[in-house]
Amino acid sequence: MKLLKLHLDSSILNKRMFKLVDFEKDWIGYGSFEAKACEKYLPDYVQISINSLDTEIIHHFEGQGYRFSEFRINRKLNLQSNNISDSYLFPYSINQVANNNQLKTVLEIAKEVHFDDRFSSDYSMSEMTPIKRNLTFLKKSYQKKDEFLLFYSNQQSGKILGYQSGKFINEKEVLLFLTGLTVDFESKKYRGLFDLLFYKWLINNHVKHINAVSNGVNLTELNLAFQSQSYEIVSTEIVLRKWFSQIGYL
Repeated sequence: MKLLKLHLDSSILNKRMFKLVDFEKDWIGYGSFEAKACEKYLPDYVQISINSLDTEIIHHFEGQGYRFSEFRINRKLNLQSNNISDSYLFPYSINQVANNNQLKTVLEIAKEVHFDDRFSSDYSMSEMTPIKRNLTFLKKSYQKKDEFLLFYSNQQSGKILGYQSGKFINEKEVLLFLTGLTVDFESKKYRGLFDLLFYKWLINNHVKHINAVSNGVNLTELNLAFQSQSYEIVSTEIVLRKWFSQIGYL
């Protein structure tokens, strides 16, 4: 069992943020581990992701002062080749963010997008924390070679309408991060259309599998994923967190 530092979260919140991993075999001895880890790392915050079926482990960590943060659904989609023509998708297109002006527009859209995650539902976090976090992660996806930041746009007007970020796990598999659309394009109709654009982009880049993680309270995203996108649930997790310093200041 060990603590991994969450460097971006630590930077955003100016706190020592960690994740507990490799606990499955010796979780019963967490109490003594925590005492030593606190002396070594001085954590402000530690999170842990536990399979939803492992109720004994969940209850053990609740007994150690951890509290519920998020119900997480891990899902997967196997892409099938399609013959969707560009004329069907016209006038909308998808492209990689290629310059600072495009990035700026994407970030402005992201400021207005509601996003459900373990920080947005945590009463100990300020309302600005999830927004700051999302903006930082979008910038990271723009900069890193193994990640991507795409934007949806209207080819006729040139207006950017939304974005999608993610990471290449390998040459044929991606993990989705953040997605968002402007208010006028949040309907199920446009979400489905932009998904087709995204799938076409992935297939053109030889990707065959999509992995995604959803917060259990994001019903709109989940309904869309399972009703019209044929995702399958791979696993579910309970995310717990524990503050080791005073809360209510973030």
